[in-house]
Amino acid sequence: MQTERQKSSLAAGFVASIRECMPDTAPVRETLAFTRLVLEHPTPPGGLTLLHRSLWNLINIAADVPRVVAMEMRRIGDGALSVCNHSTSGQVLEMAMHTLSLRFDDRPAPRMLSVDLGMMAAGMSVVSVDDVIPSWKPQTPAACLMSPGPVHDWVDMHVAQVCGSLRSRIGHPEAFKGWSPSDVECALLALRMNYCVFRAAMDGARLETSELVMDFDLNGMPVWDALQEALEELPQVVVSSRSLRDPSWHVTARHGVRRAIGSAAEPAPQSVTPRPEVNLHSIPSARAPVVSLPILNGRPSLVVCRTPIVDAADRYDKEEVARHRILEHPLPLTVMPHSDDVEWNQQQLTAEFPWARDVLAVMFDDLLGRAKLGIQTLAFPPTLLVGPPGSGKSRLAGRLADVFGVPRMDLSLGGTSDSKVLGGTARGWGSGKPSDLATFLAIRKSASALVLLDELDKAAEGYRTGVGLQSYLLGFMEPETARRLMDVFLKTECDFSGVMWIGTANTLSGIQASLLSRMRVLMLRQPSAEHFRVIAENVLMDTAKSWTLERDVLPALTELDLPWHRLGSARQVRRATEAAVMQWARKLQRH
Repeated sequence: MQTERQKSSLAAGFVASIRECMPDTAPVRETLAFTRLVLEHPTPPGGLTLLHRSLWNLINIAADVPRVVAMEMRRIGDGALSVCNHSTSGQVLEMAMHTLSLRFDDRPAPRMLSVDLGMMAAGMSVVSVDDVIPSWKPQTPAACLMSPGPVHDWVDMHVAQVCGSLRSRIGHPEAFKGWSPSDVECALLALRMNYCVFRAAMDGARLETSELVMDFDLNGMPVWDALQEALEELPQVVVSSRSLRDPSWHVTARHGVRRAIGSAAEPAPQSVTPRPEVNLHSIPSARAPVVSLPILNGRPSLVVCRTPIVDAADRYDKEEVARHRILEHPLPLTVMPHSDDVEWNQQQLTAEFPWARDVLAVMFDDLLGRAKLGIQTLAFPPTLLVGPPGSGKSRLAGRLADVFGVPRMDLSLGGTSDSKVLGGTARGWGSGKPSDLATFLAIRKSASALVLLDELDKAAEGYRTGVGLQSYLLGFMEPETARRLMDVFLKTECDFSGVMWIGTANTLSGIQASLLSRMRVLMLRQPSAEHFRVIAENVLMDTAKSWTLERDVLPALTELDLPWHRLGSARQVRRATEAAVMQWARKLQRH
């Protein structure tokens, strides 16, 4: 039999445990005082007798089966709401019991239910599991029991707990064992809230916008992939949200979240107001250009060499200078296509690279936004495509150049450390010459180019006689410095602001952090068996192009005897298709 002193001590400890897990607001403090009075009252009023008995049963319950304890806590919380006639104390006690239950059942679904109760108490609109862009905004009319500020921080803590659980589970073979469909759905919601509402990295760090976008690409997207796969493995009848069963919803949602991350941070929770949304599709495409550029034959143009190239004395050097004099004159820039053409190009590339749908959505979102805003010239941020060998990174970069009609320059960087390929070599040496990029623009008579930095992770650093290639690339990635980069052979500053950069890498481990921070990093998946026929058709298209033939001249895919059952990777499909085409060509010659 417990003494009065023991009961008082137990009641105080129980109330203290509630205080630890709840935000520090006046309604919480008042409810804690009310709860202690109910517990310590020898004969509580009739309406509170059931609550008194339930709370003491909970205090004395054995914690041998944690989930049972958690269920009992949530049951008592729901009952408290009814017993207290939906008063402030009843609502706060319901929220407290659900939150306290997380000590015994820390799955995402019960934790996000506590988040819902907290948001309702703070007068905020509750977020649905299939809301693409979660937000922190007041209800209309607002029904606020607690100050939104402390609750905002409290919800942030719970979302961070879910994201921490996700980080620790990714990569484990049974990562989501014991999780219900609601747990997976709520985990996806917490992931989106982490980036869109609280603008935090997966490890909880507060980052600048560009770094936060990179964290979403490198850490958030793999978690999303794992959760989406977990949903796909569940029977459809047990997944509550139809949207989350639709792969296209995930593409749209990732696209939207990434755009939201790149926007300005939301205002402080004490004065949150809904932010007006701008629909890019409603902006006329014929808007006045943001920047006026010189026009050459109806197209925007740029002078690459900002000052005249210095004359040379050596005969060989004179010939090189003469070849590059064209860079002293305006050269055309690649024009930004109409928004309809941008969308068509996206559809075309998505059909060719269905496994890269997410990557293309991110890239074309940026391009479409520029087109809608009336930007004159084709441009996008320096981009790094990261993926396993055979995922089609280099081909995707090349096809981007093809569909937009921009000259493409390939730089294979495997084992390369010499920055002279981009900075040139001084005159007076037998190897003296301008940078390969300046020469490429002069030959193509264009101020625009797409440079493919293939195998960027294998570019060596620490070149003894000069700056390493990765370090030298930093200047090209910054818009301001790219406008005035010195070519040591031409002895003039060059404006390479019309050049776009796409790098490819198998991993990020070999790339400098300073260079990564200046690039948009996109993760490209490995194609699966369902994509093999698309890859084989792409090989036929590339073969026709290299042979300067129309695609219709080559056989249909069904006419080739490909051993589909033995092909296990994209590279095997490419090699088998190339061999089958060559065999078809040899048979054609014999006939």
